[in-house]
Amino acid sequence: SNINTLIQSGKSNLIGNQLKATPREILRAPAFIRDNQEYQQIAISQDNNLSHFFVNGKMDNSIEAWERAIAANIRYVIHAPAEVKDYREKVIRVLTHFPNLLMECPRSIIKDEPLITEMVETNHRIFENLPPAGMTPSLCKKVLTNEGTLLKYVPEPMKTPELCKIAVGQNGYALSEVPEELKTLELVHLATKTKTAWEYIPEKFHTPEIARAVVEKNGWTLEKLPKSFITPELCTLAVATTPKAIAFAPPEMQTPELLKHAVTANGRSIEFIPKDLITPELIELALPTNGEALRLMPEGLITEKMCYAALSDEDSYGKALQHVPEQFLSTELITSCIGKYGTG
Repeated sequence: SNINTLIQSGKSNLIGNQLKATPREILRAPAFIRDNQEYQQIAISQDNNLSHFFVNGKMDNSIEAWERAIAANIRYVIHAPAEVKDYREKVIRVLTHFPNLLMECPRSIIKDEPLITEMVETNHRIFENLPPAGMTPSLCKKVLTNEGTLLKYVPEPMKTPELCKIAVGQNGYALSEVPEELKTLELVHLATKTKTAWEYIPEKFHTPEIARAVVEKNGWTLEKLPKSFITPELCTLAVATTPKAIAFAPPEMQTPELLKHAVTANGRSIEFIPKDLITPELIELALPTNGEALRLMPEGLITEKMCYAALSDEDSYGKALQHVPEQFLSTELITSCIGKYGTG
């Protein structure tokens, strides 16, 4: 520990300063520090819960003393002997809530692979804060099988082709954390089977075939592609995956049919269509999933049926209601809406 390093240098004043910064280290310090009443007082002044351990200048290392300290502050469990009551359960509870405390943990916790694996499933930040001593190939394999993007926290020297393949197979976005020299065409194909971003793919693999594979899972990719790759078929594919990607279809490919597909799938995609291409037909198609689109319809063309359609969209009900013309604000319409969404 830091304290042991300072002892060897003989700088006792620095030991006191270290105890002020990390008082709980006194629990793991050599006996001549633990039994030094001056050091005890420094540590206790910073963390009063340490008083549970010191009686007449000596450290009480009994299970009872540890349990008293843990009852006062559960964080003490990470320093405690495994014999304390509900040790494992308490360690999990503390570290999943405060993963930064892993830096204070003894090797018995850091190197407990089943324990670390269980905690990572609850809080990914456990893996992010895990000291190098606990980062084993077998642990990385288990963790990346469940969440590939955690490849980000694997030390570069440990990123093997096998681990990268596991990570990218689980989540294509993990491709961003693969060292460039390990990015192969096979790995790129694997990434496109889940979902990935065009910018993570090396330029040497930029082909229409790869572009199509990426767009099939992520329509927003259309924005990033070279113009020469974009075809009417690709635009249709992008909009089918991500209706709002209509925003990135070239004007000459924004056909009436494609626009209908976009707004029918997601009425909010109408917000991404150039105003001069928005027709009453498109607005009406958008209403069931974007009631607020009623504001785009010329008032003279609004019908009662459209008002009901707009108010059927729970997400924008409140905003849609303000665009309903006065002549359609009937008791029946209002009662229908209150029945669905309440008065709030």
